Amino acid sequence: TQSRSSAASDVYKRQVPSGAIDDVIDREMSSSGVPGLAYAAVVDGEITSVGARGVVRLGGETAVTPETPFLTGSISKSFTALSVMQLVEAGEIHPDDPFSQHLGDFSSGAAQDITVRQLLSHTSGYSTLQGNVSHTDRSGGTDELARRVDQLASAAPAHAVGEWEYSNTNYQILGRVVEVVSGQDYQSYVAEHILEPIGMRNSFVADGEVHRSMATGHTPWFGRQRDRLALRNEPGLRIARHDDPIRGESRRRAHQRRQRSRVR
Repeated sequence: TQSRSSAASDVYKRQVPSGAIDDVIDREMSSSGVPGLAYAAVVDGEITSVGARGVVRLGGETAVTPETPFLTGSISKSFTALSVMQLVEAGEIHPDDPFSQHLGDFSSGAAQDITVRQLLSHTSGYSTLQGNVSHTDRSGGTDELARRVDQLASAAPAHAVGEWEYSNTNYQILGRVVEVVSGQDYQSYVAEHILEPIGMRNSFVADGEVHRSMATGHTPWFGRQRDRLALRNEPGLRIARHDDPIRGESRRRAHQRRQRSRVR
């Protein structure tokens, strides 16, 4: 076991890029096909350097800057999970209760006994494929999440409950639970209860508008990158400045230190 662990560690080390961050970026961008990126180097919670490379859209001329807004994609799930746990702490949600207690349309279907905890941990039985279904009726409005989840009420999970498989469906449902329990749309809840309290003033949740300054999402396509303009309206979080996540993390750590000092 020890030799196997050592071998795995050696493989991992060989895969991790080495060298100065600028050198690594310059070397890896061409091979990955990434059109553009922005980055910040952080040491002990402090930003030591920032930079940007490339363009906001493949084939375009608008350069990426450290202030360019980017889609966070599935990192938004962390904000959804935090929203759920805030409501758990407030006594509004119990993680081991069926989520159908909050979403009545699911109360008589195949998903009626799936718990909030199982959605959080991707053990609901919903599949990756179910979570990646394309939607042609996307509006980007505040009712987008409600409409999507309503469509899921008649769909049975692809697998048995308890079987792990990553699925966007889990977090779409959780986002809707947050809306119903809190009485706020997802965008407003995340802004009011997460982004604003920790000082992420330049980040925002999809609001149905097309923000021209935002980097276009891209996806691998037969060895190249294909832009996905539709992703600009996709529900989820946008990070609008390089320092927003660092500011938020600094606030979180400061809060933890205050809590520990109170315990002492």
